[in-house]
Amino acid sequence: IKEKQTIFQSLGAVNEYMDLQYLEIVDGSIDLNLKKNVRIQLQNANVSVQSNSLLTSTKIAGIKNSLTQLSFKNGSVQAGNLNIDLNDIRYTGKSVRFSAGTISVSDKSKKLSVLLEEVAVEKMQVDEFAGNIFADGVNWQKGNITIKAFPGENSDEPNTSTLELRNVQGYNTNINATAGGKT
Repeated sequence: IKEKQTIFQSLGAVNEYMDLQYLEIVDGSIDLNLKKNVRIQLQNANVSVQSNSLLTSTKIAGIKNSLTQLSFKNGSVQAGNLNIDLNDIRYTGKSVRFSAGTISVSDKSKKLSVLLEEVAVEKMQVDEFAGNIFADGVNWQKGNITIKAFPGENSDEPNTSTLELRNVQGYNTNINATAGGKT
């Protein structure tokens, strides 16, 4: 019976047989299950990693710190009750900034729906334990946002994740919100 390994254990096992300094994935598929609340799936992914820095890590933040370049055609992130679909992502580790063709965010209760086009994000963090997402310096060229209930309003979900955005600049954006019976 083969036991599941973390990405760090798998790369560590490979490193025992050869000296990995740099790892590159070209046009690959990546499926990461991080704790119980976070899953990341990437298709047509191109990744460049400084392996020596990754192998000394024990937390998911180590992956981010060892990435020198990441791009993928399609991806999805499930963090707590949030689902995020990403298309045409480009990330450079030195600048810590990433851009996307489109980003779609929704929650499982269908109270939140966000579609953003031509997006740039200065900084983004995912809390792998709680499934919370924080982004700073977010801007987009076109957006459509629908909110059917604000946080805390009619919430029957005990374990809701949060999406916190700071320094937001959106252009050509439609916002539809429903609160207290008013739209």
